[in-house]
Amino acid sequence: MSLAGRGAVDMVVLGAGPGGLACAIAAATAGLSVVVLDARPVPRDRPGETLHPGVEALFRQLGVDGVVAAARFHRHQGIQVERPGEASRLEPYGADDDGPWLGFQAPGTALDGLLADRAKALGVSLRAPASVRDAIFDHDGVRLSLSDRTVLSAGTLVDASGTNRWLARRLGLQSVAWSRPLLSRWWAEPADGAAPTDPVLTLKDDGWLWRAPIDERTVSLCAMTTSLDRPNAGVRARDVSWRIQERTAGPGWWLVGDAACMLDPLAGKGVLKAMMSGILAAWLFTKVRDGEIDAAAAAAEYHDRISRQFDQDRIALAAAYRAWSPGLLTRIQP
Repeated sequence: MSLAGRGAVDMVVLGAGPGGLACAIAAATAGLSVVVLDARPVPRDRPGETLHPGVEALFRQLGVDGVVAAARFHRHQGIQVERPGEASRLEPYGADDDGPWLGFQAPGTALDGLLADRAKALGVSLRAPASVRDAIFDHDGVRLSLSDRTVLSAGTLVDASGTNRWLARRLGLQSVAWSRPLLSRWWAEPADGAAPTDPVLTLKDDGWLWRAPIDERTVSLCAMTTSLDRPNAGVRARDVSWRIQERTAGPGWWLVGDAACMLDPLAGKGVLKAMMSGILAAWLFTKVRDGEIDAAAAAAEYHDRISRQFDQDRIALAAAYRAWSPGLLTRIQP
């Protein structure tokens, strides 16, 4: 399946976020030639990311655990939940014999930057800004027409472009909706007094507000609402409706992270799941390249794993909403 010997590359990844870069790192570690394309300069200017403790194992797997430790991202042991009429209480991630599990609060730009540096050190070609105009699939892989009018051939294409979902739109794939339309808004602002030690979740009648420390001076905020009004100037917004694509992989292509499926940020595992799906896509394509599995079987295995994990996370998120705010859940689920 490799086209590298024909002057092409094994894999092209669309999107240089955590999911796309994790895929590129895993593929390059397995000996694949990889090109990553992103329509914006990399690293991108993004507010903080709240990372589930499980991401620590992925940092080790990708070989960035030492760099992450040196970056001294803020660590936290759980989430402070505020409900109307009730005192705030900490809901910890959990613990084991080594002590409490700690999440990370990482500046998004720094997280993307250290993953990009690791990818480039492994020989990944990172082209940004660059974007794809069209993709043509055949039995050898895919031919991509880029925005600069060049053509790039690859053994496989990974779409990690997030909610842009470029490849799903190009292939005419349908998504299965599991919620009413939801919108998140996110921004950063100076800390007003002492920044919170743990992320603070404030539940409201029509959504919630998330407030988390980035560093001693800055906090990251994210708000989700069932209202689809336009956000204020300077506030970024995106669709976070619960959904999964009808297919998340096929011969020659893979959908990774939010391009494959989406739950609202309160699920708390967006970056973790994006990175896991990217690593899984790289692993399965490597097995295709090595003749251990055919492309159709690899795509079916990928979709089965992604859809089963999505269902588990969706059910768990609904249960969390039901415990925290049953009224809000009725506004979210159709």
